[in-house]
Amino acid sequence: MPITKKIKITSILLAAIIIILLISALTTYKFLQISYDNNEKSDVNSLLTITRDNKGIPSITAETADDFYFALGYLHAQDRLDLIEYLRSIAASDSGKFAGEDAALLNNLSMTIGFTKNAEDIALKLKEEEISALTNYVRGINHLREKNHVRNLISREWKIEDVLAILSMKEWANSYLNNKELIFNLQDTKIISSKNLFNDNRLLYFYNDDDLQYLYTLRRIKEIIEKYICTFARGNSIYVSPEYSSSGNDSFTTLNYEDSFSIYPGWYPVKIEINGKKTYAVTYSGLPFILSFKNDSVSLTQININADSQNFYLFDTDYRNNVIHYKSAGIWKEYKSVRIPDLSGNEVTSEIKWITDKGPVISELINSTKKDSRILVIDSILPGAGYVNLLLKIPFETDIEKIKQQTLLSDSSLKCFNISNNKKAYKVYSGLLNQSENSNLIFINGSRNLKPAFSKIAIVRQISGLDYSGSDLTTVKDLPGAAKNIISNDFKIERFNILLDKKKNYDLEKIKSIITDDISIAAAKFAPLFIEMLGNNPLTSSKLSRIYLNDWDYSVKSGLQSPAIFYTTLQFYISESYKDDFGKDSDFNFNSTYLLFPEFYKEFQKRSSTLFDKSDTPAIESRETIFDTAFLSAMRFLNRIEGPLMENWKWGLINKSAYDLHDEKHKIISQFFRPEQSPLSGGPDTVLSIIQDNEFKTVSSTSFLSIMNNDAFHFKMFSGYSTSALSDFYYGSNIIGEFENINFTNQKYKTTFSNK
Repeated sequence: MPITKKIKITSILLAAIIIILLISALTTYKFLQISYDNNEKSDVNSLLTITRDNKGIPSITAETADDFYFALGYLHAQDRLDLIEYLRSIAASDSGKFAGEDAALLNNLSMTIGFTKNAEDIALKLKEEEISALTNYVRGINHLREKNHVRNLISREWKIEDVLAILSMKEWANSYLNNKELIFNLQDTKIISSKNLFNDNRLLYFYNDDDLQYLYTLRRIKEIIEKYICTFARGNSIYVSPEYSSSGNDSFTTLNYEDSFSIYPGWYPVKIEINGKKTYAVTYSGLPFILSFKNDSVSLTQININADSQNFYLFDTDYRNNVIHYKSAGIWKEYKSVRIPDLSGNEVTSEIKWITDKGPVISELINSTKKDSRILVIDSILPGAGYVNLLLKIPFETDIEKIKQQTLLSDSSLKCFNISNNKKAYKVYSGLLNQSENSNLIFINGSRNLKPAFSKIAIVRQISGLDYSGSDLTTVKDLPGAAKNIISNDFKIERFNILLDKKKNYDLEKIKSIITDDISIAAAKFAPLFIEMLGNNPLTSSKLSRIYLNDWDYSVKSGLQSPAIFYTTLQFYISESYKDDFGKDSDFNFNSTYLLFPEFYKEFQKRSSTLFDKSDTPAIESRETIFDTAFLSAMRFLNRIEGPLMENWKWGLINKSAYDLHDEKHKIISQFFRPEQSPLSGGPDTVLSIIQDNEFKTVSSTSFLSIMNNDAFHFKMFSGYSTSALSDFYYGSNIIGEFENINFTNQKYKTTFSNK
């Protein structure tokens, strides 16, 4: 056969194979593609309708609350089944399918803390109507799972304990990441010398060499949480009363939530109409709770406060009558045995864990140390039935006074609730918090002393005019007796105070500009001094940097070069200044560099400080000499990642990112639809937030923003409704990046449920 003929035949065969594969792929995609126009049958009380507009924003129209919860569970599973299965797997100690070599530690952590045990305890205390709400929510998830054509991480159906375990896990993990003991660490030999470095040592904690194995365990847990569980309900909220609105009769309530890029954000806005009553709700995937909302009478936002609500204890251990004991406050005690439900399989089994009177033994997570001379224990707060009760009750309440009283009953970690109607507004701080102490030691010697029980905070302030609250915006004026245990961002607070000027000019556009504000207070303070010090540097990069910084209005927009030059230089400057004092703890400590901005600025203004004089050199250094070293390091870093042309050193190219999708399902399909990383605006000290680690990797940012006023609910989120590539509303191609006004019109898709 001639060669040309062979080539033609081969080409035809290859083309045919490609066509067949494309047809097969398209057929498979069409078969698996999520449908939003359906008529389905289920055990509902009456006709239930779910509609969506062209952005995927869902509306639920139901006659009863039970039907609403069924629809919410169905929606969460329809859009984010992979995400909620992922969360359930971690809470149930079954992360082996996605956590790799981290699975053993992650599973042991979940089992040891006892998320499923706490869920079981809560479930036993719930009232009949609360159990009904949770039951209908998981029934909605299970209804969707039965239709699902692909496997799930856990084969059994969802139970109400699953959602309660997820809530317990998210709340506990967020609290763990608020431990002040795990921000800036130093050896206790540096307690005296550190007083020359820190004017305010609230965030500086010490350890000794005997504690190192336990400190490693704590840091490893933090690393695991940041990678797989992350923060929860962190952000800020603003209230503007009618007297400051440009119309004179409109009030505004805003909400910004911040999330880590390690996990796709769970925020899921939805419109609800139950028996004719409308509510605009912010829900979280995998949870049947409305965390923030607006109905015809009341608006409410809920934010977790960055407050310390855990203690780390070390207890001595020994055998007494051939039984292992631990010494607590001078008394030898036996361990208690607790049955932790194992919900990872089709059958509910259990595992026995040993706990002390201050919590579970944590030192066994990495090395079995129960028979060692000491054990590490974490004393912490898990949400209780009171918190679950208020989450299920307040969204359907219209009386602001009743809502205020209900929020005061929260038995979870410390939160701030902003509640308002057209006549009044309240700011409520409610929850449990550590009692203040002055030792600044990471570990408490529990064999000698035990700290008092956690304090119950219940503070109500009627607010008027302009007010704000936030996870890292809480100060002494908010919680005077508990301020030592709050992690605040002083520069961000300063920016809020500037933005909320007392003028009668607040309208929707002004509010949008405030909650998306990206002006850096750190830049306004440091940049003029940086420019001054660059004046004597003959390098071309120095001259160009001066031009960029001189022309800068301190806006941290993704397309600007100035923020890239400024933040990298500041990061290296702080690192060069503190690294000798931080020593081997430098890499860990510099993950929280932004919290050092105010402290460093105080030292920076002194011109001469022991902070800038390197201990390993005979020469006496000044802030200028250390700055030159830091600036050159920043230039090398920017040159290495973006090339030698400074016009390419844009902030958004350094911090671009995308939320991680843990998609065990649809892996082949998902590879063709991976979300592209997007450039981000904002900084660690701006309202529109971005946090980076010590390697300039962006780890978290503002993920969700909303504005509630008298007659509307506007929101945008740097994510989409669906995490599935099989959806029309897939994150990779449908991000709600502009403010959308939620309404009940312009519906494009419709699904109905009936029992006939």
